[in-house]
Amino acid sequence: MRQLPKVEMQMVFAFFAGKIFVLYRTAFILYIFCFFCYVLFSRVPDYFQGDFTRGIIAEATFSVKEKHPVLVVNYEVGNEKFKYKTNKWFLNRHKPGQIVTLIYNPSDPAIVSVYALLGYWVQWDELLFTAIGFIILFIAAIIITGKSSALSSTLREQNKKRKYDED
Repeated sequence: MRQLPKVEMQMVFAFFAGKIFVLYRTAFILYIFCFFCYVLFSRVPDYFQGDFTRGIIAEATFSVKEKHPVLVVNYEVGNEKFKYKTNKWFLNRHKPGQIVTLIYNPSDPAIVSVYALLGYWVQWDELLFTAIGFIILFIAAIIITGKSSALSSTLREQNKKRKYDED
């Protein structure tokens, strides 16, 4: 059996390490694309059919007993006044009297959400659930396919060459 020189082995490992990195990067890009498509078409109220209005924060506190924030916003649509209460986590620290942008459903203005990156577009529970699912499926794919199977098949092919074959 022919042993591969150390330099040749390093080249083979580097080649397949690059291939594996491309696989990881492609899988991550695919995850981001799928998550983006999911978010774009699953928001309530719907981004494409919703209207925007301004609201004034009436209460912004943290419930120690229930361990979540409490945000109450007063807003108007036409001549009607509404109150919106949420327990979502936001990136910004809100204060009473602060003006925020809200998105609402024109056919039912009571269906409303604070228009923010974290809270409307990205919600912690969705992000964590999909990320954990991605990691589990990714690890399963590596285990099933074997991350070094391509490397070992290449080494087997090189070892099958006859002693007097030309390289």
